[in-house]
Order: sequence, then C-alpha cells, then structure tokens
Amino acid sequence: MFLGRFLYLVLKDIGKNLEKELFRMRVTRPMMRYREINIIREVLAKVKPKKVLEWGSGYSTLYWHRLLSKDSAWLAVEHNRLWADRQTKQLSGILVVGQM
Repeated sequence: MFLGRFLYLVLKDIGKNLEKELFRMRVTRPMMRYREINIIREVLAKVKPKKVLEWGSGYSTLYWHRLLSKDSAWLAVEHNRLWADRQTKQLSGILVVGQM
C-alpha cells in the first residue's frame, strides 16, 4: 500500500509522460488459462507465421506479437475505436483497426 502510494506520488510529480511510458512497457498475460497460453506459444514457435489476424485487441495483442519475427505483420480487429487507437499508439509495428 505504501509503495503504491509512493510510486503514484513520484509519477505524479515527474509527469504524465513517464507514467505513460511505464504503462506502455507493462505487458500482462492474456486473459487465458496457462495451458492455453502454452499451446498458442508452441504453435507460434513452430509455425512462425508471417501474418496474423486477431479478432479483438487486448492484453493478447500486447503479449503475442513479441513472439513473432520482426518481419511479421500483426493485424488486430477491434470494435472500439478509442481502444484501437490506444493500442496502436502503444505498439510499434502493429495495426489495430477499430470501429465504434
């Protein structure tokens, strides 16, 4: 509790740019069971796809694209335009398309 409050005050004083950068770097796991994550990780490692289409952008978008080669393309289709814009800004090399 104290550490969280301390970090909040430090970030507030330093400015929103650092806070955004720290949030951008934080990647949590997809909202899946660990077994599902392991299966998808194994498939991506074996298949090594050059193009991926994801239906719905979320933590999986932040997580999975890191397992692809640099010359791969990732397209996520998202129903919420604001969320799509936010995801696109956080991710380099990934296009998140959204409609509201």
